[in-house]
Amino acid sequence: ENAFLVPSLTRDDIKSIPKLKGSYSKIENEWQTSQSMNALREMAEELHENTDHGGSKRSLIVDVSVDCLEMFQVRDRDTGDVVQGYGVGEGGFEKGDTIREEAVT
Repeated sequence: ENAFLVPSLTRDDIKSIPKLKGSYSKIENEWQTSQSMNALREMAEELHENTDHGGSKRSLIVDVSVDCLEMFQVRDRDTGDVVQGYGVGEGGFEKGDTIREEAVT
């Protein structure tokens, strides 16, 4: 459904250098207030300098929706009979799940 590219920053960068958290929000706020390309360039350069890869890595985040048939059942250990929920091929309900995958490129 959605794909996001986060240039110059990875989750590991944020874990190892906590001050990088919110970097893109700060850049966006700077643009909203000053609309200065020089200020944005300086902030981007600082971001690159603060990572151990110089901004050469990026994160790709993908969200995918999957339709599932969910079932619930409790079985008697001795007999194998379904004592609560649905048997195989019976009932259940459709449910949408969202899966998020993230990779560093």
